[in-house]
Amino acid sequence: MSAQVYPYLSFECAKSAIEYYTEVFFATKQYRKQITEAQAEGFGLPVDKLEDTTIHGGFTIAGVDIMCADAIMAAPQTSSRVSILLDFGTDEITEAKNLFDHVAQSQTGRVIFPISKQSFGGGLGQLVDKYGITWMFRIDPDK
Repeated sequence: MSAQVYPYLSFECAKSAIEYYTEVFFATKQYRKQITEAQAEGFGLPVDKLEDTTIHGGFTIAGVDIMCADAIMAAPQTSSRVSILLDFGTDEITEAKNLFDHVAQSQTGRVIFPISKQSFGGGLGQLVDKYGITWMFRIDPDK
């Protein structure tokens, strides 16, 4: 058996989050399905403004597919227990640094540490975006 793992993020408004990741993280391949009236009624949600809701959506950042949806059952909680690692090869150093710098310069989150050489080899940088999601940018010299 072979399975794939995809980050699946919950937001108060996934539509806005997709727009944020498109602007700040240069996300591509965005898609979004809004909650239908029947689904809203089933979840006990108001049926007005369904065009701003997301039952399932996603986007791609640096080749990584990320899925998302509105947090329908409860307010989303941030956690330092899960981080998203973007793993770049040495031929992608410029791409990695440019993306990291663009996110950092957006001032919509905070840099934990910039991409720098690490004792285990390669480079690593870390930041937290405006939604409280931790992103690690790794440059793997063996990749």
